Amino acid sequence: QIKPVPRGSLSGMKAVPGTDFDPISDGMVLANSANLHVRSSGVNFRDVLNVLGAYPGDPGPPGADCAGIWVGNVTGANAGESAFGMAPGSLGTMVMANMQFM
Repeated sequence: QIKPVPRGSLSGMKAVPGTDFDPISDGMVLANSANLHVRSSGVNFRDVLNVLGAYPGDPGPPGADCAGIWVGNVTGANAGESAFGMAPGSLGTMVMANMQFM
């Protein structure tokens, strides 16, 4: 997972091993969700504000726009199929994604 360490500067973005974003413990997993092996992730203006510490409230983990390969089956897609869309915390190798947003 790539995280700002500390927040406040884009140069503070570091790969932090073993700290994958866990949407289950954060209560963010919806029905029809599965792990997505992230192949590509986009950075948008919200992510920049998040990293700089300028986003109001709790912005959550950086990363949302991504593309990858489903690891598990979801309604409408099987494991091994490609997907792209939005999954919070996608600046890492694996993210829990919901089919509704992919």
